[in-house]
Amino acid sequence: MTVDLPVSPDTEARIRAAAARRGLTVCDFVLQAVVGQLPADDRRAYAAELFAGWAADAAAGNVSDEEAAADLEVLRALDANRKGGRRLFPNGFGL
Repeated sequence: MTVDLPVSPDTEARIRAAAARRGLTVCDFVLQAVVGQLPADDRRAYAAELFAGWAADAAAGNVSDEEAAADLEVLRALDANRKGGRRLFPNGFGL
């Protein structure tokens, strides 16, 4: 889906600056902001789609070794920081 959001020049500048600080594209920054406002079920579905996309890209060889290592580190961090010890990826990171 493509969305056109008319914003003031000041708002555009603030969005661009915030995205740059996080190392994100403007599109990714805005998408994360929107997804963060969705009900929890929608956020879980988004996360599942994101992880599945990472796995598909890795399986197809569409990511560099550096990107694959960064993706794996995110997954490890998610597993390591779980409260209660219940792992998200009990069978490893094959998703």
